[in-house]
Amino acid sequence: MIRSTFAGFTTAQLGMSASQAALNVIGQNISNVNTKGFTRQRVDLDSFNVTTGPRQWGSVNETYIGNGVVVNRVEQVRDPYLDLRFRTEMAGVGYYDKTLASLEDLQSVLDEVEKDGSIHNQLEAVFKALNEFDPQAANNEFQNMAKTELQLLSQYFNNYSNRIEQAKTDNMTEFKEQTIPAINQLLKDITSLNVSINENEILGNPALELRDERNLLLDELSNYVKIEVTYEDKYVGLSSKTAAECTVKMVGVDEKGNPFKYTLIDHDKAAELQIDDECSHLTMTDVNGNPIADIGSALKPNDAGDFTDAEAKAINGLLEDIQFFTNAMIKEMQNTEQLNNTINSIGSKIVSLSRRGNELHEELNDIVKSVRANNRAIESTQEQLANATPGSDEEKQLTEKLASLRRIETIYNQKLYGQDTAPTNITELNALNTNGVSDGTGIYNKLINIFGTIQDNPAKSFPPNPPTYENPATTGEIATQKQALEDAKADLAISKENYANIVYNLGIAQNGGDVYKEVTDPADPQNRVVYTPKANTDDIQKKGLSGYANIVVEEETFPVEGTKFFIKLPNIKLGGTSAKDGNGIPLFDADTKKIANFSVDGDKITIKDTKGAEYTEEVADVDGSPYELDAAGNVVTDENGNPVLDMGDQTNMYEKMQEDNGSIKAALDMFNRAGDFDGTKDRGYDYYLNMLDVFARQIAKVFNEANMKDNDGNPLLDSEGKPISYANALFGADGQVPIKNATTPDGNTYLSYGGVTGTADKPLPDIFKTNADGQFLDADGNIVTIPNGTTNVPDNVALDPSALAAYGIVKYTGEAKEVEDANGNKVTVNPGDWVDKQGKPLQLADGSNVTKLETLKDLADSTILDQADPLLNQIAEGAVNDGNVGLKPMDGKVPKIDYDKITAANFSITKDWADNKTNFVQTHDPSQTAGYNDNINHLISVFGQKLNYTFTQPDGTQKQIFNGTFVEFYDNVGNQLGLDIKSSTVLINNYITVANDIANNRDAISGVSLDEEGIDILKYQKAYTASARLMTALDEALDKVINGMGVVGR
Repeated sequence: MIRSTFAGFTTAQLGMSASQAALNVIGQNISNVNTKGFTRQRVDLDSFNVTTGPRQWGSVNETYIGNGVVVNRVEQVRDPYLDLRFRTEMAGVGYYDKTLASLEDLQSVLDEVEKDGSIHNQLEAVFKALNEFDPQAANNEFQNMAKTELQLLSQYFNNYSNRIEQAKTDNMTEFKEQTIPAINQLLKDITSLNVSINENEILGNPALELRDERNLLLDELSNYVKIEVTYEDKYVGLSSKTAAECTVKMVGVDEKGNPFKYTLIDHDKAAELQIDDECSHLTMTDVNGNPIADIGSALKPNDAGDFTDAEAKAINGLLEDIQFFTNAMIKEMQNTEQLNNTINSIGSKIVSLSRRGNELHEELNDIVKSVRANNRAIESTQEQLANATPGSDEEKQLTEKLASLRRIETIYNQKLYGQDTAPTNITELNALNTNGVSDGTGIYNKLINIFGTIQDNPAKSFPPNPPTYENPATTGEIATQKQALEDAKADLAISKENYANIVYNLGIAQNGGDVYKEVTDPADPQNRVVYTPKANTDDIQKKGLSGYANIVVEEETFPVEGTKFFIKLPNIKLGGTSAKDGNGIPLFDADTKKIANFSVDGDKITIKDTKGAEYTEEVADVDGSPYELDAAGNVVTDENGNPVLDMGDQTNMYEKMQEDNGSIKAALDMFNRAGDFDGTKDRGYDYYLNMLDVFARQIAKVFNEANMKDNDGNPLLDSEGKPISYANALFGADGQVPIKNATTPDGNTYLSYGGVTGTADKPLPDIFKTNADGQFLDADGNIVTIPNGTTNVPDNVALDPSALAAYGIVKYTGEAKEVEDANGNKVTVNPGDWVDKQGKPLQLADGSNVTKLETLKDLADSTILDQADPLLNQIAEGAVNDGNVGLKPMDGKVPKIDYDKITAANFSITKDWADNKTNFVQTHDPSQTAGYNDNINHLISVFGQKLNYTFTQPDGTQKQIFNGTFVEFYDNVGNQLGLDIKSSTVLINNYITVANDIANNRDAISGVSLDEEGIDILKYQKAYTASARLMTALDEALDKVINGMGVVGR
């Protein structure tokens, strides 16, 4: 029999309940076998035993047996490590899936297999047209044939570029309007589930189905960005109860490229992503609703618009005060707890002393009665003895009786006074404990110790019963304890007041508004010292930390060591900053009590946070707001009244994302990265657009230069030595030939010459010799540097003869001739003299003809016959003025072509060629017959030449990207796309394979197996049956005891 019979019933009932609970969970598992995301559940059973230790009165032979089984909780069967691995792999799947989708968009444009119309085929058509040129055929026939084929080629470029640009635009639109809102909604949904799960857990419900839903959303989120999910038990309110809170962080890198994690979800708060119109700047509002911006937007400038060492010291002082105040709050709470314990202890002592005093009074009353009875007996015996006959037996008996009564008197004296003799008055009575005779064990000794001095009361007999004590008492243990109680209460009042002032000061240190109240250091409550604030001026205190910086304060609950109290302390961060996790630089850590440190050195601000990480910011970047501000310092709002973010202040979270992880990163890489063109490893839309641009520019340059210059780079002249009117550019941008402006090589500074200042609105044309990197050259081919601080082109910069030819300025090559000046005088023009488009010579100040025109100074010293203004000035004036002011290029001609302005999107034949004002130049030699076609042969040969394909870098230098023929270049573009697709396909297949393996492992643990559930059904069904059978057996035994025992002999 198990203990009492009824205890056995409890054991059986618990077994049946546990088995039934297990069967219910099995039913839940089976019914959700096909539910997406469902995690197998199981019952956690614990053995139940109410006995926690040996029983005092139990038998030494007793055997301790458990009391059954209890259901501890229902939990999920889940491996967090597999979740982590799965989500990590899904980030890779998301990245390459999005990358592959974008590459396939490009493939739909650039894959020319089985396409009739294509760039590749059109290149062959142009080549065929050039080869079929008949030198004896009419010029117009050739022009029309070549023009048609080349125009078709340009249109293919336009079409391909536009289609790629459209694919990019469509994907950007989807990204802005669907992807970003979707991930923001996903973050909100997860926080909503966090709250619901937390509320259920507080009420004791594990909310397993809600956890399944959250896990599905977390899996979905991992496809967008690489995440890390953590769960932490936190105190609920000011209690010892905890509930798990979920935090989700994006795994990325910090500003130095080191691994770091950025908070996306902090339990019930979610970050929010924003993207600019160009999809190049991904910004984030942190979990506290602050825009994640540079440090300067979180620091506030002083009234002078500056941020100096004084501001840094003020912040440091406030942080030190906050550190002291939080430690002081904790210490004062510990003091309060100790004082409360002391007060309770003293109160208990006083009650105990009073109770003991009452007991002594009762005992005193009984003894005094006995003493008085004994005294009366002594008096009576003494009287009898006095009347007794000396020497008689009566005298002898009375003497013995008196001796006996005296012995009893001594005993009573010992009990009352702790000595053999009794005091005769109040003075002697009060002196019992100090007379050196009493041993202090008497009742009066004890009463005096407890209640203090006994007062003389003539109305009462001696010894007094009950005694009358001094009132108010100044002696005795009760008086001592009462004084200690008053002292403790006074200390408690001081502690509470000091605590209130500390709390007040903590708020002031954070938010300002007033000055501190005086507080003392509670470290030594018996010797309190007034605290000297580190923020030592009223102005600093009134501003508070929030007056110097945008701060975020989050309160966290902590148990106060050594007490039953809980305390809320502030975690303070520099709000909305990009540093580290995007949740603000930690300035004060409520757990460790560590503080940050600020310093200013010249124009640089350095912050060392509570974790030891350092950040720097320029003083000039301190503006105190992540939003756009107007001239008055007010936040600018949009049409809906929402503040407009200052994108210059916002941290680009795209740069903080880990490489090759998440579809967000993939989309942004495809939108913003251009491979060799920007030095990145990823070839996005812009790479292929730029490759088409480079190809279009190369074709334009080859055909334009063949139609404008001879093989030596000199301008094409007719038989009279004048520029050929139709030998102009064949290709341009949107029908126009873009003019190259005179700028520094990087294109950032517009240059001046001829007394005219070049500007972005009215630039001057580049008429100078430059190398491939756009650097100016002198007459000997050496590089000429533009001096810092000036925008004037130096005098020794060499001129480009082809650029001058656009204005008709060329070196005369014919026979000597005479021309008339305005006065009718004859002026001889000799071979080698420089002339204008009308054949008039250029002259120097002395009236001689110009024979050397190599540098800017030569041009500045030259004038056209009958004109006063220097030729350099005329060219400059003609560039910035309309009408007939200055010298302008000849019709259809430009000084130099800015090929960087030609793209595949605007690549076209020129309007002049379309209108037949420009023609195809068949020969570079004006002395040859009309049918000579050396230029055509040159162009045909170019199709077989390996050319260098370059692009202009931001600093103006050229970078080679390919070397090969036209066809080889274009084939390389397609081949590169194919390799990118193949590489992405291999990688995504690898990620999918690993992710599937992990998913299978996860399902093997967390998924519902009908075989396992079937086995468990049998197991718990048998257990239920066995528990029920136990109850039946106990019932039978009890029936036997009740109805079958003790009936013998009835």
